[in-house]
Amino acid sequence: MSFTTKSIPNKTLIRVMYIFVIIVALCSYFYGLQIDVTRDAGKYATVAKETFQNGELH
Repeated sequence: MSFTTKSIPNKTLIRVMYIFVIIVALCSYFYGLQIDVTRDAGKYATVAKETFQNGELH
């Protein structure tokens, strides 16, 4: 049994694939916002803030 795209119009197939890619990208993005990769994000934010406030940007 082979699947042929003749039963589905090309524009519809492209539209469904486009929507699927967008949904997967959005889910991946929002899932990634929940993960704290470094666990030191607060420390790095403080270092960046202090560096900016002291004018030590080289």
